[in-house]
Amino acid sequence: MPAADVTLYSEPQGGQAAVLFAPAGSDAFTTPLVAKTGADGRLSVRMRLDSIAGRATVGVRAADLTDTATITITSGKPVRIDASPRDTTLYLSVGYRLVATGRDRYRNPVPVQRTPSPRAAVEGEQVRSPQLGRHYVALQSGTVQDTARFSVVPPGVIAAQRGGFRPNSSTSFKEVVTLQLDGSNRQLVTGADWTHDVIPRWFAGGDSLLIFEDRPHTYVGKAAFGEPGMRAVNLRDLTPRWLAPTSDNAWIYLSASAEYQEAKLGYQIWRMRPDLSGAEMVTAFARMQFDHKPDVSPDGQRLAFVRGYFHGGPTELWIRDLATGVETRLADSVGLVRWSPSGTRIAYLTGGRLVIADAQGGTPQLVAAGISEFAWSPDGAHVIVAVAPQAGLAARLHVLILATGEAIPLSWSRDKDTYYRGPDWR
Repeated sequence: MPAADVTLYSEPQGGQAAVLFAPAGSDAFTTPLVAKTGADGRLSVRMRLDSIAGRATVGVRAADLTDTATITITSGKPVRIDASPRDTTLYLSVGYRLVATGRDRYRNPVPVQRTPSPRAAVEGEQVRSPQLGRHYVALQSGTVQDTARFSVVPPGVIAAQRGGFRPNSSTSFKEVVTLQLDGSNRQLVTGADWTHDVIPRWFAGGDSLLIFEDRPHTYVGKAAFGEPGMRAVNLRDLTPRWLAPTSDNAWIYLSASAEYQEAKLGYQIWRMRPDLSGAEMVTAFARMQFDHKPDVSPDGQRLAFVRGYFHGGPTELWIRDLATGVETRLADSVGLVRWSPSGTRIAYLTGGRLVIADAQGGTPQLVAAGISEFAWSPDGAHVIVAVAPQAGLAARLHVLILATGEAIPLSWSRDKDTYYRGPDWR
């Protein structure tokens, strides 16, 4: 039929797939399209398939005649895999949902194959592992490959300084928080920002924290859970730099310097009561010498501390018998020391290396390198450490399994805006 009006249209079948039409010689694609047949009763048009995969119905109407056909638009070659989350931290035998979708260059979804690491398991979108450690799920769509990772950690609660920059701002902040090792249940302890680094230490029992600002003329505070706010005291007379409560909560040991006529007399180890009263000197005064970073053994009988000298030279790790006052040098070039919960071992940092030694002697064991801070787990089986991946970057927290030496990164502990430091484990 010459010069007849013909309507061409398309409708997606349960999706968004579309077919568009344009007159011959034109790039103006649309649907529906109304055109006229030629003198021979024929109609020639251009047809373009949209980029969204699926099925579409194509229809033709002319006068009282109608006909339809089905066109299937297939996905293109995969070019990327979208996975969420790409990295997470969870507890033993706790699963999580891993959403992974392959995309072609038009963002059409394509299937993704998931292959777990030997110690992990995948059931549909659920991923889990019954073993502590670092695990992964290999993702593949066509020739495109990617990896989702997850850490499985022991249960625990830590206190730490959280710092960084506020969202959409150049303003920095430092605050003390508590949170689960899997990153959940984060709670703010201090309600105000701090100018200098602020270090939390758990009192025995884990229901309150000793918090101190790591600088001279420091503010020392105690935060008890269930009580509003934090009581802070400025200890200007002692200028403390480091504090550690004893396992019976009877004393707080600290590194402090008394002053005489505005002249520093060197740093010694002092102790005071938890109410911040009754300060008394523990290690003897020696001009140009500083004793700091104290930590008392769980039985309360031995004091470990770092000794240095204002004239230079390596720092030293000393153990003092608190009953007799006898001091024994254990190691050189030490920056931080902590007793194990059992009191049978002592861990310390030397040149960024974490070393654990038997408290009664023996060969020290190198455990890890690149460490800036650490704390024991309550059972002594693990250590939480701050590891700086590169110079100039904020440290990231890891859980170190002492039995195997495996370091498990806590995925939540560092991003582009925040970091954690000074962790203490209860």
